[in-house]
Amino acid sequence: MGPHPIPASWRWVFFAQITEARLGKMLDKANNTGHLRPYLRNANVQWYRFDTEHIKELRIEDAQLDDCTVRIGDLVVCEGGEPGRSAVCDQSIEGMVIQKALHRVRPIADISSWYLAHVLRAASSDGRLAEHFTGATIKHLTGRSLASVLVPLPPAAEQYRIVARVSELMDVLDRLEARLVSERSAQTAFAAAAVHHLDA
Repeated sequence: MGPHPIPASWRWVFFAQITEARLGKMLDKANNTGHLRPYLRNANVQWYRFDTEHIKELRIEDAQLDDCTVRIGDLVVCEGGEPGRSAVCDQSIEGMVIQKALHRVRPIADISSWYLAHVLRAASSDGRLAEHFTGATIKHLTGRSLASVLVPLPPAAEQYRIVARVSELMDVLDRLEARLVSERSAQTAFAAAAVHHLDA
């Protein structure tokens, strides 16, 4: 069923089998009524994190909030822009509304949102996710397309071990990157000092 072999304790499943997903609120200034609420756009969703520096507001009725509000643990997935780019809701965006260009994904049972984010990132990196995009020039990951994405699903304990290990490795990469930046800055400063000394 799947594109590559997986351990015997794992199984291939479709995204729709392990999640409940829906798109957010349509932006329509002429027809939207209710209270102003902060909402997330594609630009606010980066891989594994949210950029909350430029948050906009839209009007929405209280009765519509359940359909498009995010809570801690929800996976927020870009429908357009860079389709599939995703992050897991934390305290920084809890209670915000998502616009229609984003999917709110709620895993069922003991499925890890972070594991699903890693699956989408891997599928994006190796090109498998692009097979689900629609649109000739502007690409989209529709609800139907997201539902059909195959997930190599390990047992719950293994999902959490994988997430923890990926987090450790990303921390190592962040430290290495910070060290490289620091060393480059030192080299630049040294070169500038050397040039200044030669010109003196």
